[in-house]
Amino acid sequence: MSRTLQVIITTTLYVFYLIQIVFALTCHQCNNGKNEIFNGTVTADNLSPLTNCTIVKAADGQRHCALGIGWVKTERSLIHVGAAWKREDVVDADHVETVSGNLKGPVPTAAITHWLYYLCSTDECNRVDKFKLLLQSTKVEFDVDRITQLLYSPSPQNGSTLNCFFDSNATDASGAVCARPSANISECNYCSIDVKQNTFCADCFLNRNVSQYRFADIRYHLLGNRTIQQTLDIDCNLPQCNTMDYVRRVQEAYKMSFDFDMFLGSNSSVSKFISTSQMIVCSMMLIFILFGEIGA
Repeated sequence: MSRTLQVIITTTLYVFYLIQIVFALTCHQCNNGKNEIFNGTVTADNLSPLTNCTIVKAADGQRHCALGIGWVKTERSLIHVGAAWKREDVVDADHVETVSGNLKGPVPTAAITHWLYYLCSTDECNRVDKFKLLLQSTKVEFDVDRITQLLYSPSPQNGSTLNCFFDSNATDASGAVCARPSANISECNYCSIDVKQNTFCADCFLNRNVSQYRFADIRYHLLGNRTIQQTLDIDCNLPQCNTMDYVRRVQEAYKMSFDFDMFLGSNSSVSKFISTSQMIVCSMMLIFILFGEIGA
């Protein structure tokens, strides 16, 4: 490699670094990026003004702006406004994520029972005045006590009395859904069902921690093409609690819906575009390729 080419490569990489800094995603942020906690259930009708709101540049690795709210039953609400880190477990496109379940989420607390999260990737797209529209467009209701009654018993049972459902349509390509090895049926004390899009796996397993159950219904409402991706995970210890009929009974204990038309407008479309920073980066890479070929 010639000296000239080395200089070109070094300069290009440095310019690319500066571009990333100058044209980093800008997001609205409130409460210094920390959760604001409110008593009771926050809705579109009683949304309180948020504090210390400003505009910030996203840090390296923060690829989205976010509006998030999590509810702890009807007791407390936690609101988050700021830049969001890339999460490997979610889709990368702009979306509204609705979740019901007893698991940790992007608005972190172990007591969260359901949450709503809006992720977008254009400058200042998480405006605080959009929060009310987000809440109006979405319904997330979760009866955690009813869910617990349907999925968990403090009296452990074994495989013969659990009578778990066993079935799967997973192939080698989608085998991650069934990654957990099934236990000997006689040793099982929990049934499970994992659904990801149209792939599912129902089996049983031995759970050493018999003081809990797992339930999570996660839906990604993709704003670009107005489609929904869904995952459903259930670990339970009541007889036949992982059959599809039983799952439908569980789903009657909560509600989740999102109105694309209300949030986006019935005649709108989310267009794809190249931002100024992306155009400059593309131009610099093109210059690098051209000079690289000249200096070769």
